[in-house]
Amino acid sequence: MTPDVSNSSKETGEPNSTGSEMKLLEPGEVIKPIVPEGVLKDLVWRLFGLHVIKHKELVSYDDKNFYITVNCEEWNNPYILDVCPDGYVLKILNSMDSTRPQLIEAQHAFMQHLRDNGIRAQEPALNLQGTDMILTKISADEGESTGKYGTYLVRLMAFIPGRVVGSVEYNIPTLRNIGLFVGLMHQALQSFHHPVYDTYDTVWSLTHTPNLGKFASAVKNDTDREVCEQVIEAFKQEVVPRYNQLQKGIIHGDANENNILVAPVDGRHLDVDVDDDVEYDVTGIIDFADSCKSYLVLDVAITATYMSIECKKVDQLDAAGYILAGYMSEGYLNETELDIMKTCICSRLAMSLIMGAYTYMQDPSNVYVLETAEKGWPLLHKYWAAPNDELLARWKSIIKQYENCKS
Repeated sequence: MTPDVSNSSKETGEPNSTGSEMKLLEPGEVIKPIVPEGVLKDLVWRLFGLHVIKHKELVSYDDKNFYITVNCEEWNNPYILDVCPDGYVLKILNSMDSTRPQLIEAQHAFMQHLRDNGIRAQEPALNLQGTDMILTKISADEGESTGKYGTYLVRLMAFIPGRVVGSVEYNIPTLRNIGLFVGLMHQALQSFHHPVYDTYDTVWSLTHTPNLGKFASAVKNDTDREVCEQVIEAFKQEVVPRYNQLQKGIIHGDANENNILVAPVDGRHLDVDVDDDVEYDVTGIIDFADSCKSYLVLDVAITATYMSIECKKVDQLDAAGYILAGYMSEGYLNETELDIMKTCICSRLAMSLIMGAYTYMQDPSNVYVLETAEKGWPLLHKYWAAPNDELLARWKSIIKQYENCKS
């Protein structure tokens, strides 16, 4: 059934989309939702029957995400038996993903599978229609059918308390624990399948590195752009021809410093400031927007990339070694996968930097997308200048130190 969006009071939990037509972001396209000031409280009440007490916008590339706290004593939603005391994350999807409800169903199934396997992930709350997502028109005046508005998929996720790993000083044990977590996640996902992932694709998949050149004009520095072009070409020559040698499966696709939740291993309270030597363990993972069927090594490379950027207590080029040491204690990478690791890490850096510059060019108010740039560009140049055989030797030496360690 095609949803009726002729006025703002019409919603449906079954937005129309076949899910078979894959369209990727093109240069010049703006897909981030328009959410006018002042509509959030009315929107949450209208869709979920919850009274918003406070709200705060969260950083995001393409979507609009808000952390909200609600009245736990009074609500009007028969599908919510207990209000989450830690609050919720309201997710308003970009205009492209809002046409793909089956993709959101797949992501919810992904999260459920992780929870079923003891890995903490977000859980959607049901709206007043009794569904876990809803297509709705958002306008400056909820009572008007005219004016500037957009129609987006909206969902509400229970908030998982914890620190994002980017907010702590991660030392060697913490880096290893993060790699170990990704290995455990990949093991759990061996038994997961959803038909959407058989055909779904995303512009953020590292397999789209060869297409990055379309957005590279957003990088204004000639030296930076030249390095990105070299990385893109290396991916084409060194990685693409070896796809048949890489292990494949469902991956998270964006295990970065803002999506991995951690807590001190010694159990101290999360709100207490801790010293640099505290070891953290992973307590959960969020944001499955870039999950897809791809190559496992790319997920490991993405994790290593983001953990390297903010690494202060360990040489940035060694951070990947400790991620790999943790991963290899639970998972496995073959020699080809290890050999292409440097190129994959540099490709993720180039992708993040190019797409950050492009997104900022489209929306200068979104300063979050430049977060990687300050430290990312120097790291890309540092990585690219390092000989691959020397990096591999360093990483294999680190892996060997932990080869008999298991979780």
